[in-house]
Amino acid sequence: MEEGWTAAGQVEKCALCGCRHLYRQRDIHRGLGCGLVALGAALAPWTFGLSLVAFGLLDLWLYRRLPFAVVCYRCDTVFRDARPGPRQGDFDLLKHDVLKYGKSWQTPGT
Repeated sequence: MEEGWTAAGQVEKCALCGCRHLYRQRDIHRGLGCGLVALGAALAPWTFGLSLVAFGLLDLWLYRRLPFAVVCYRCDTVFRDARPGPRQGDFDLLKHDVLKYGKSWQTPGT
């Protein structure tokens, strides 16, 4: 078993940078999702907007059917074969900015 992985197929720390801060996201190719919606928007003048709705629903259907992947906050490494653990929630922009860009944990105005 590789370092940082548990027996249950979960990642505890990033294999590249050693960061223990990971999050989960759906494993959809962003270009595919944006391309589907853009194609629906391009066809909208000829379909009275119905293509935008149809392609948007297709994108939503794909999003819900695809499995989760685990991503490192610091180096953006994607672990597609990993199951998200209990500590790996949805993306947190503040945590991302602190770990990747060295910003402060304090929010402005506090």
